[in-house]
Amino acid sequence: MSFQITTEKIALFNPSTVKFALIVVGIYFFYGSYGVFKEKLTRRTYDGEKFYLTNTLMFLECVCNAIAALIAMRVTNTALKSKTPQTDFALVSISYFGSAMASNYSLREISYPTQVVTKSCKAVPIMVANLILGRESYSLEKWIAVLSIIAGIIVFTLNTQAEESHQSKLFGLFLVFVSLSLDGVTGTTQSKIKKATDPSAYHYMFFMNFYSCLFLSFSFIASGELYKIGGFITQYPDAFLHLCFYALSSAFGQIFIFLAFKAYGAVRLALITATRKFFTLLVSFVVFGHHFNLPIAFGIGLVGIGIYLEKHSDEKKSVDKKSDKKN
Repeated sequence: MSFQITTEKIALFNPSTVKFALIVVGIYFFYGSYGVFKEKLTRRTYDGEKFYLTNTLMFLECVCNAIAALIAMRVTNTALKSKTPQTDFALVSISYFGSAMASNYSLREISYPTQVVTKSCKAVPIMVANLILGRESYSLEKWIAVLSIIAGIIVFTLNTQAEESHQSKLFGLFLVFVSLSLDGVTGTTQSKIKKATDPSAYHYMFFMNFYSCLFLSFSFIASGELYKIGGFITQYPDAFLHLCFYALSSAFGQIFIFLAFKAYGAVRLALITATRKFFTLLVSFVVFGHHFNLPIAFGIGLVGIGIYLEKHSDEKKSVDKKSDKKN
């Protein structure tokens, strides 16, 4: 008796599943590294002095992201010229740049774990903005899935970070709210551009970061950080290494981010980035043998249910689209 096993029969090895898994792993790894170096730069001190050059962080990040996009276009033989109007890229870069600035400045007021918990709700403002601005509709199952994942992440994170004392200042939380609102505008605008002209992932990445660099250059120079950064990294070489790793992690991470957006859309991308912190903490708990309590188990259960419902909702939507085309 012979057995023939094909990749089509094993869902785990379908090309689409492998592609999704690789993108998720790329986002988890590089943005995990990004978060580590961002915390090192913004939360620690260098011989008692804090790294306070927020504009420098953003400017360096955008420059490296734009360069990485250009290299990716060269490697994939993608032409720099895009049929998408430059005004569209410039407009979406404003909300992207504003969200990142609000997020970075919020870390002066609130802790990094608090920011992670609040930013995990990113999918909701994107969906709401899509409803209002993009005129998209979502099934009840999709809403339940998204809210279940978000609730699970919040419950899990708050209980795993319970030993830390967090004093969240109101202004810091307001900045995170501003960042989330702008994320919603960014996701909706990107979805509109995708429907209209469908640019490549690397066009999104290059032009958004290119225009963000232009906007940032004014505050970078006006704040005097252009002249301060040289002295700081000369005095503290560790900060220079952290900046380099931070920028490289961001560049590689953004490649996977825009590949995910191109393939799966803004809402699923928001859920992927939201669950990254959850799975990082979950692995830490398993590896280091931390104690699981009921709230943590409940949070894990909510995320698991949400992921299943979200996948089922997308599969059902795909089947419905195929049946509509046949009819």
